[in-house]
Amino acid sequence: MNSASPLPRLACWHCQQAAEKAIKAALLSEKVEFPFIHNLDILRGLLPEGWAVLDSQGDLYDLTEWAVEARYPGAASEPTHEDAARAESRARSIYDSVAGEFKRRGILV
Repeated sequence: MNSASPLPRLACWHCQQAAEKAIKAALLSEKVEFPFIHNLDILRGLLPEGWAVLDSQGDLYDLTEWAVEARYPGAASEPTHEDAARAESRARSIYDSVAGEFKRRGILV
């Protein structure tokens, strides 16, 4: 996002991946088995009570869609810089929520 000419499509995909990996790290820390999917709402829903990310994020479809849409040019309308900025904000919020819970539990990230 900070490069001279960021590619919004790639930024959106990386943001979705960052959020997905954060949620999956939380699931692994809880020893919760999860399906190999990209749907952030389903993955988040597998977390046990007590994780702030369960209640603080709302519907994650807007970020989930970039798992596929952003990987294949022409599959949908091309993401804009505004789409990428929103994706970055959502991904950062999810990561910060998970990392904060890890810190509270004494887990280094």
